[in-house]
Amino acid sequence: MVLKTNLHKNYATDSGKEENGTWQEFDGGIRLKIRRLSSQASMDARKEAEKPFASQLRSKNPPNDILEKVLITQLAFGVIADWEGIEGEDGPIPYSGEVAFEILSDEELRDFRGEVLSFALNKDSFRKADVEAALGN
Repeated sequence: MVLKTNLHKNYATDSGKEENGTWQEFDGGIRLKIRRLSSQASMDARKEAEKPFASQLRSKNPPNDILEKVLITQLAFGVIADWEGIEGEDGPIPYSGEVAFEILSDEELRDFRGEVLSFALNKDSFRKADVEAALGN
């Protein structure tokens, strides 16, 4: 028996959505399928990203550029699962972790990177369907 409480209304999330991702809308008709930052795919990507920097990350104050590179790698290879509407000079660009890393590394697109992170952290992006229905959404 699972005890349902008033906490479920505000905090219950769907682990399938967290692990597989949900489609999120961005400006310009762009859509990204985003996994939760705490998903297994995201955590695995972070673990891989940390390997080359293990000694620096063990220090009390790891360099910011290394922390940023690890986060960007985690977002590109673990949080973003797919996308639609990202165009290059020659047309649509299919999703790949490598291309996502290049885009997210562009300092001119740091606000986009922030939005990706925000969606990955937002519990509302991964709400349980039955909770949404109960709330009339």
